[in-house]
Amino acid sequence: MLQSFATDSQRQTAPNRSLFRSNSTPELHPPAGDLARFQNAFGNQAVLRMLDNSAPASQNHLNSLDGEPTGKKKSDDNGGEGVPDGLKQVNPSKPNSTTSGSPTDIATVEKPQKAEWDNGFDEKVAKRFSAARHVSLADLGTKVAVDTAKDRRIRHLIIGGHGNKDMLATGSGDGPDVSATLNLMPANQKTWLPFFNRDKFYGSAQIWLMSCNVGNGPIPQLIADQSGSIVYAYTRTAYASEKTPWPETKK
Repeated sequence: MLQSFATDSQRQTAPNRSLFRSNSTPELHPPAGDLARFQNAFGNQAVLRMLDNSAPASQNHLNSLDGEPTGKKKSDDNGGEGVPDGLKQVNPSKPNSTTSGSPTDIATVEKPQKAEWDNGFDEKVAKRFSAARHVSLADLGTKVAVDTAKDRRIRHLIIGGHGNKDMLATGSGDGPDVSATLNLMPANQKTWLPFFNRDKFYGSAQIWLMSCNVGNGPIPQLIADQSGSIVYAYTRTAYASEKTPWPETKK
């Protein structure tokens, strides 16, 4: 039952009573301003009860208000408004011009912590490129490490995993985990930017992020600027059969 009284401050923010029909049945889509005022006056659970006829949307709305994970899959973000659909090339602000050393190619794909967090994409990409498998963000750093003391430098780097515009999964797959341990995100860039220091790369190398929608966010540019390399990333759903952005070398 909704509260039958309110403080003076609550009365000032009380919702417009036009939100309700005469029989007290809640409207499914109240105006955004009225919804916010209702929430301020009566709390999140009251909003949920008011919107119980559209439970999934209202629950996700409340979770976001409380700062809780919504359970949204990373693949639910399929595209970005105003961004060309397909493979996006991101150039570094200052290209790496050092080409000394022996160039090498690396491919690594996440291994989700739970099998159900992968729809088959990670496994297919790993098999296609005979890739190493990283199980966390820290492990990604290990997999892309090269011995610069022996003059080894990365020429082509493939990093596979699920993702969206806000993160590249490094062990969370397409599951709901959004932790800094299993995801590469702008918020934890101090941890992973050193993975892409330019002294590890052979000139303006090429990095291919085989992941859905990462091209819609800031991650590719962060990696490009750190490494001095060209980064390729998708602004849509990616598939394991995507054409390689550079000529494939026969093994």
